[in-house]
Amino acid sequence: KLIGEAKKNCGDVPALDLRVGSMDDRLPFEDATFDLCFSNFAIYNAADPSFTLSELHRVMKPGAELVLIGPTRNNAFELYEYNERLTGKAIDEITLIRTDRLRREIQPIVREIFGNAREEVLHSLLTFPSADEFLLYFQSTMLYEEGAEKAGVTREQMISALPPGKAFTVSKEMQAVIATR
Repeated sequence: KLIGEAKKNCGDVPALDLRVGSMDDRLPFEDATFDLCFSNFAIYNAADPSFTLSELHRVMKPGAELVLIGPTRNNAFELYEYNERLTGKAIDEITLIRTDRLRREIQPIVREIFGNAREEVLHSLLTFPSADEFLLYFQSTMLYEEGAEKAGVTREQMISALPPGKAFTVSKEMQAVIATR
């Protein structure tokens, strides 16, 4: 769906190649093709991160940069508070482990494959102009899919769990892992 939207909106951009693929498959590019490889909130979903990172290393030119961005354990805590009000369930340990996978598991593999890696913690705020926009964001998360959606929570219940008169802001704390080939 997203690739279709991107093709519709950017189809006339020269040299833009939009594809659907899997990070668990060999990348369909020659060795030393790219100056930059970037993954935003995705690499930790790889079935075999060593394979995926080796493939990225293979297609990068010498001197190219790899940038991986993902959540920290402190990311979007407002969503977890909201979800607890909505479902009565606090964040579980498995979710906390998953949100820290980039630092715990992926970064050491990057160091092993690339021989270097540095880490930066990034902070930002997402401020939503309305309850509807906040709920759209919440419904796009795995937290929603694994919790409220499976529990059959209705839109009315989601609206009633919102804090009254409060700004809809989510704190983003992300980790960037940066390596050079």
